[in-house]
Amino acid sequence: MSRTIHRLARDGTIRDWLIGPAWSWPAGDLHQHLRADGSPWGPDGRWRLTNGPDATPLKETLLRANPPPAGGPVPAAAAEALEFRFHHHVGTWQRVHTAGDGLVDWSAFCFTPSYRLALAAATVEADQAEWRELRVASTGPVRLLLDGVEIGGSDRVSYMEPLEWPVRVWLPAGVSTLVAVVRQAGFRECRHILRVRVGGPPIRVIVPSPGADEEASARAEDLLDAVGLASCVAVRPEPVGADAVRRDAVGPEPVRPEPVRPDAVRPDAARPDAARPDAVGGESAGREPVGAEPVRPDAARPDAVGGEPAGREPVGVEAAGVEAAGVEAAGRGLVGAEAVLTGPDGSRLRVWWTGGPEGGRAVTLVGGRARVPLDGVVAREVSVRVGVDASAVPVNREFDLLVLPFDHRETAVGTPGEWRRELLTHASSSGTGVAAELARAELGGGPVTADGLARALTMISQRADCADFEAVGLLHLWHRADAWEPGLREAVRAALRGFKYWIDQPGLDAMCYFTENHQLVWHTAETLAGEALGDDVFPNTGWTGRRHAEHGRELAREWIARRLAGGFSEFDSNAYLAIDLLALVSLAELGTDRALAEAAAGLADRVLFSLAANSWRGVHGCAHGRSYVGALRSSRLEETAPIMRLCFGVGALNDALLPATVLAVARRYAVPDAIRAVAAYDGDWSGRQNNRGRYLPDRDLLDRPYGSDVVVHRTADVMLASVQDYRCGLPGLQEHVWGATLGPETQIFVTQPPNASVSPSSRPNAWAGDHVLPRVRQHGGTLIALYTGRTHAWFPVRHLDEQAARGVWRAGRRGDGYVALATDGGAGFATAGPEAWQELLPGGTGAAWVCVVGRRATHGSFAAFLESLPAPEFGPERARFAAPGGPLLDLPWTGPFTVNGRVEAIAPGPRISDPACALRPGDEEMTIAFGDASHRIHLRTGRPLPP
Repeated sequence: MSRTIHRLARDGTIRDWLIGPAWSWPAGDLHQHLRADGSPWGPDGRWRLTNGPDATPLKETLLRANPPPAGGPVPAAAAEALEFRFHHHVGTWQRVHTAGDGLVDWSAFCFTPSYRLALAAATVEADQAEWRELRVASTGPVRLLLDGVEIGGSDRVSYMEPLEWPVRVWLPAGVSTLVAVVRQAGFRECRHILRVRVGGPPIRVIVPSPGADEEASARAEDLLDAVGLASCVAVRPEPVGADAVRRDAVGPEPVRPEPVRPDAVRPDAARPDAARPDAVGGESAGREPVGAEPVRPDAARPDAVGGEPAGREPVGVEAAGVEAAGVEAAGRGLVGAEAVLTGPDGSRLRVWWTGGPEGGRAVTLVGGRARVPLDGVVAREVSVRVGVDASAVPVNREFDLLVLPFDHRETAVGTPGEWRRELLTHASSSGTGVAAELARAELGGGPVTADGLARALTMISQRADCADFEAVGLLHLWHRADAWEPGLREAVRAALRGFKYWIDQPGLDAMCYFTENHQLVWHTAETLAGEALGDDVFPNTGWTGRRHAEHGRELAREWIARRLAGGFSEFDSNAYLAIDLLALVSLAELGTDRALAEAAAGLADRVLFSLAANSWRGVHGCAHGRSYVGALRSSRLEETAPIMRLCFGVGALNDALLPATVLAVARRYAVPDAIRAVAAYDGDWSGRQNNRGRYLPDRDLLDRPYGSDVVVHRTADVMLASVQDYRCGLPGLQEHVWGATLGPETQIFVTQPPNASVSPSSRPNAWAGDHVLPRVRQHGGTLIALYTGRTHAWFPVRHLDEQAARGVWRAGRRGDGYVALATDGGAGFATAGPEAWQELLPGGTGAAWVCVVGRRATHGSFAAFLESLPAPEFGPERARFAAPGGPLLDLPWTGPFTVNGRVEAIAPGPRISDPACALRPGDEEMTIAFGDASHRIHLRTGRPLPP
């Protein structure tokens, strides 16, 4: 028979499916359920469109009113690469192997309100007929059919957590096909998933596949379950054109032996985390034995080679030599744009990747590894598909790889003027977009082009989420650019006049109004559009520009006043501080209300001071109120990276360019010298910053205080940072609670994952955020973290110079900086899957972790550092530890944190305490003084601007 056979997961989960694309179409009937004008508030108000969790009841209403068509064909059978129809939809069945959580995942970010529909099929083979209980989980309505007969379903909707329900079914002996019709309504982040667990005696899963050899495919699957990707990130050796830095660059379609996946060319199509045989919740990912000897025999031996201690890579990971790579290394442990595969020695594999050759490339694992140069790669996100090098074997594993910008700087070189020119040159060559047009206008590169503004104008006309960012960028062009293509300036005027600027204005859309960063961008866009077009009538509201400007100014004043006095709820976000700065600098530069402009300038100074004080060598590596997986795996992808490169001469030039470009073209706002001095300092630094404020129901959809207490310990070689006792025991979202930083790709941290996804539309996911927030306390270079459930650690071996294990400790070195992690029972590496040699899995409960950082200048050699660490005391809901020469730290889940027996409580102040600033409760001014430079910010009025 032409098929492949597969086992269920040990808990009965179906891991191998045939799926179709996720079909998506506009939600054109919103007006039948919501009023587009009048007050947005109340239980039936349109505010529900714009916030994820609160939209769930509305989604249920919309989906009940739009059921899939009754009757008609539902495919009763499925085969790989076979075209099928579901009413007017057409798709092709595509093989997927789910991640360890068993979820088929079509999740996507929906910029405008959308309906979504997808089909999944699993053919099962039972040796004996029996009643079975299926446990079906999803976040949206599901209709379940067995051999074409409907057997159950649900119309319930959830935000992120899948809902599970039972379906009792008589499963006959032999082969049967289960088909699931899975729907969702998408407003912004949309979790669109399915999982099915089969109770009772084990059965087999069959994937019909023309020409497949069943026995050879079974052997291949066992082999592929032992193959891993040794680094989720690869550094492009040099820029390869405009698409290299474009956020929306997709690149050519992947060419594979089987038909191209629909999602290769359709942004709204199925993007399952399908090929992630992750260790989260499943058994397929291999792992290194816990408590073993160091993976490298010489891991702790300081062999002097060129002034740097050297050693071999751990088993299964090849040293990142420049000669072998054939390109200039981008830093210690980094190579050019290539994929490094690990697995059983001698395995013959075939590898396909996005933009690669049609037939892929045959590779043999020599010494358990193979390096695959990614010829033809253009896109930032690359799909690497791995199969065996044999005919009639369609099984494969798919790994996602981030291809990073080459240009990263850990030490400043040049002058601020040169950094500005460098940023503008990079932005101007970054393809199309508002930032590129603004940079070219500043450099005298010709008129503003329609191609350059097409995306921004489309987003504004469609009222797509994040169109507020584009509106602010257009307003900079409105004021800065002298030359425009014919008719384009009037098109921008029409777009700005027709836009919706706040939730209380007419319109049904899913634009975000209720996160901290979006709020100020909206108020800035409305203020500046109204001031620029003061005499125009804006047709959406019927208001004049002047009225819009006053409306925006009033809201902006209130927003800025609260943050000047108390700080941010999205504290130190490596995504959204950049957006805050975009709005603040725009008001300081373009606003006509001087008091508002100066308040904005003062708060912009506070943002830049946080970046300077809480980063390390161009890595914004502190705790974050919100973050995303890509930026945690490499700081080259942080939204704040280009800002640091422009202002401080360190960091990366990536494609998150609008905030930095707006800052680069500023005339009135300038970075204070005292803040630059703080950023340039590479000596020992201990700092604390508190944020305190209150959410407002009509702004944040919450009515409670917020607060965070961020602690930073940094030296010339390493940084450890965390947020203290942050909402511990409560659900997490996108918080990055703690981490140690040794380099742009070497951020070490632990999370409690709710799933195996790395999608930004899963919040929290495997690495960004925690299912339940931990209790964390830090004292200098030592940290204890307590968790309530299963955990794992990010520890990317390939980007370390050395790593070794001793007892419960796992330690790593990069340069002269050290980090060590301990947990009960120790931790071993996943040795297969998409995070091989990057994910640490605890040998015990993983409920408590201790992290210690060190450096050669203080702790001697790496071997001596590791040898000096005593075993922590791990108890039920408690950990105790004393670093060599340090105090005894004792952290229970409930009860006070003590240092040598003395309670160390989190005091309400000082709000800032570090070598450059001492801000106490009640102070009206914040003084930043470092070296010979000093700068003052008034916490009500900001700071003066030049005329």
